[in-house]
Amino acid sequence: MPKIQMPKAWDLTKGSSAITVAVIDGGVQTDHPDLKGKIVSPYDVIMDWTRIPAHPHGTHVAGIIAASINKTGVAGIAPNVKIMPINVFMYDIAYDFDIAKAIVYAADKGANVINMSLGSYGYSALQDDAVKYARGKGVVIIAAAGNNSTNARMYPAALPSVIAVAATDNKDKSAWFSNWGNHIDISAPGENIYSTLPASSYDYMSGTSMAAPVVSGVAALILSKNPFLSPDQVEDILAKSALDLWRKGWDEQFGYGRVDALKALQQTPAPMTAISSASTFTPTGTNKLSMSFTAQKGTTVSVYIEKTKGTTLKKLVNPKKWNGGKVTAAWDGKLDSGLYASSGSYTLVVKLTNGKETVYKTKTVKLTNKVKPTIKMGSSAVYSPESFNKLALSYDINQTTTIAARVYDSKNTYVKTVLYNKTVTAKRNKIEWDGTNSRGQKVKDGLYKLVVSGTGANKIKATNANVSIEVETVKPASQIDLLASPFKIDGTLKSALKVTLKEKVSITAYVATDKGAKVKRLIHNQTFNAGEALLKWDGKNDSGKYVAEGKYLYQTEVRDAAGNVRITKSKVFALEDRRKPVVSATKDFAYRKEGTASFTYTLNKPAAVSIQVLNGSKIVKTIESGKAKNTGANKFVWDGKDQAGNLLADGNYQYAITAADKYKNTHISTGNMIMALVPVEVTAPPIVNFYGGAYGGDVYYKLSQDASVAVEIYDSTNAKIRTIKAATRKAGLNHFNWDGIVDAGYYTYPEVEIYYYVIKAKNSLGNETAFKGKITKEEKPNWLKSHISFFTPSGDSWADAKLNLSIDVTEPTTMTLYAYDYYFYEKERNREVYNLAEGTNEISYRRDSLEVLFYVIEYKDQLGNEYIYEIDERDPKHHHEQKTEISP
Repeated sequence: MPKIQMPKAWDLTKGSSAITVAVIDGGVQTDHPDLKGKIVSPYDVIMDWTRIPAHPHGTHVAGIIAASINKTGVAGIAPNVKIMPINVFMYDIAYDFDIAKAIVYAADKGANVINMSLGSYGYSALQDDAVKYARGKGVVIIAAAGNNSTNARMYPAALPSVIAVAATDNKDKSAWFSNWGNHIDISAPGENIYSTLPASSYDYMSGTSMAAPVVSGVAALILSKNPFLSPDQVEDILAKSALDLWRKGWDEQFGYGRVDALKALQQTPAPMTAISSASTFTPTGTNKLSMSFTAQKGTTVSVYIEKTKGTTLKKLVNPKKWNGGKVTAAWDGKLDSGLYASSGSYTLVVKLTNGKETVYKTKTVKLTNKVKPTIKMGSSAVYSPESFNKLALSYDINQTTTIAARVYDSKNTYVKTVLYNKTVTAKRNKIEWDGTNSRGQKVKDGLYKLVVSGTGANKIKATNANVSIEVETVKPASQIDLLASPFKIDGTLKSALKVTLKEKVSITAYVATDKGAKVKRLIHNQTFNAGEALLKWDGKNDSGKYVAEGKYLYQTEVRDAAGNVRITKSKVFALEDRRKPVVSATKDFAYRKEGTASFTYTLNKPAAVSIQVLNGSKIVKTIESGKAKNTGANKFVWDGKDQAGNLLADGNYQYAITAADKYKNTHISTGNMIMALVPVEVTAPPIVNFYGGAYGGDVYYKLSQDASVAVEIYDSTNAKIRTIKAATRKAGLNHFNWDGIVDAGYYTYPEVEIYYYVIKAKNSLGNETAFKGKITKEEKPNWLKSHISFFTPSGDSWADAKLNLSIDVTEPTTMTLYAYDYYFYEKERNREVYNLAEGTNEISYRRDSLEVLFYVIEYKDQLGNEYIYEIDERDPKHHHEQKTEISP
């Protein structure tokens, strides 16, 4: 200890509990008397838990760093710092992955220094990445150089981001076992080092494993003095303060020399200087206490005042990123509450932080308050005890003050004490008076005076505050005159009433029914001077809708400055809705199904309504005539027939809805009445086959009339997968083609899966018909009841054998038989066309070849849809006179 000047170094600092050294080693006795109470975030990487084995090596290393200064055992280099023990050893073996995991763990848990008294002679990319990660988080990493008296590189000590430590003996010579080489950064005593061991014992150990924690302890002391230093800055201080033992400057034996704790601390800059300010302060209301200090660049600075630790009374400098240099602040004696502080001792606190570490400086300031207390409040008030239980008057003070408040009449005769020697500590306060005298009697109307006096905590008296109070209980006078009777709604905002006033008041005005139900608030607490107030109304209620015709009145609530309220009602007046009636309806009505149909329209006001259906200028049917209808939604019904009771033919007709009010205002709404009873008939096959390739995916269908046609394809789950764009089609035969591709762009497999097609046909009148069919090769069309094939030989010659077909259909159909050599379309030998009649058709085809043939049977329905089936002579089931159902 004396060799590295520890006793003198401890005079500067014994370390800070805010600094943590991670010991990545073989475990530590965490309850050792010299280590107890300083263990944080222990972790066993091998077992993945927080229990740590008590290993001799790790316990010895931890003691060198941070053993407590007490009446027993040893003292560590930095006895006040924390230890984060991390075990990476299983027996005497530690793996790269576990060491790397421990390094990352230590960095993530907030370690400031990592000590690794371990290593091997093989480079590890895992350890290198972990070390870079920890270094990037501001961790100083220190490792033992090894004990084989060689210049071979031991890792992790030889990694660029690690401080490699060699060992010296008690004569400042290189220890006989210590490794050396161009990767050595610094050296420290490592021979016969006395430290902690498991079982709460102590003993000597030697090795660079003992030298490394000496350097780690000194690094912890440096960071205790200035936790904002970067790893590069700490390493630079260690190097420049080390005692040079051999060649000047750096050498392979000692690096930059043997560590010197005292010089290292002497060369460590403080993160900030002491606070420069007076230790006493007497605020007067015009002066300030000035303060200054120098703070390290890159930190965030805060300055505030405390009285009880942890309770901020005044923020002087809000958190501010500092670029280095002098910080100045001033305090006028006020607290954040806005009040001047009472006499007493206060703590001036400066806080520096970099987000990870925080440093505080404090200074005690004795404050003597000589500020004169002030009471600030309004000079006058008007009050009606009939309207309000109490008069509440606000006032502000500038410091803790004892307040008294008394009421006097206009002759300065005492009336009542409303507040007696109450100590108030908030800036904004209030005084209440209930309008009674000291005997509890209501005072008479007239002028009164409130006198508020106060004494500050410093025994200095405040200047009295005087408030003139006018007590008035007489309700304000008001008169309402109608400006329009009857009131005629015409869609505009117009003058409605006049209110005559004799003083300045606030008015809330309503329109109400003659029964008193309020329908509209015209104004709310609007201020008017004495004279006439003209109010306007457009005839709408609070919901923005016009009110119904009827009897109404106006009601005003007039409030004076004292709070007295007079409610006045006008004469009842009639309201007439003179707006033009308006009919709103859709442009097109459609009648699509026989029976009665309902059609909706709206009216802006009640009216007599007539409804007609026309064909050009000719009236076809009068549905309603002069029928009374209310405001809002209405409807009429029609059976699609003319005046004579005949159902109208499909086509475009017109409707006319005429509304007339009692003031002979009319409005006509017209539009189209579409008769569309006859639907589009779609004739299409319930089942179609999809073949792709040369056969395509055509589906033929027939329309009964011109229509806009869209086709949709669905899969077996009824999900739409393709839409074939709508197009106008003529009545008669049409077709669409599906290529097997879905809207998403990929190909499906209609040849083997089941799909559905839907044809949607809409005629010019808007009637739509949908037809759904199945796309599959697994089912026959519904008109094909059965088709059976079998062969009959002619003597012993297969060449003259006959192909026999028995086909049962429910409608006339065309069938084409193709004969091919080899398998499927290799060479067409023959083609025969047969017209099949309804019922069973027997067909016999004589083959004329010794070659094996392949047959294709093609049916075409009456729309032109094709259905294809195959017969393969190579199939053994056809070699005999066996009747076989033909397959697709």
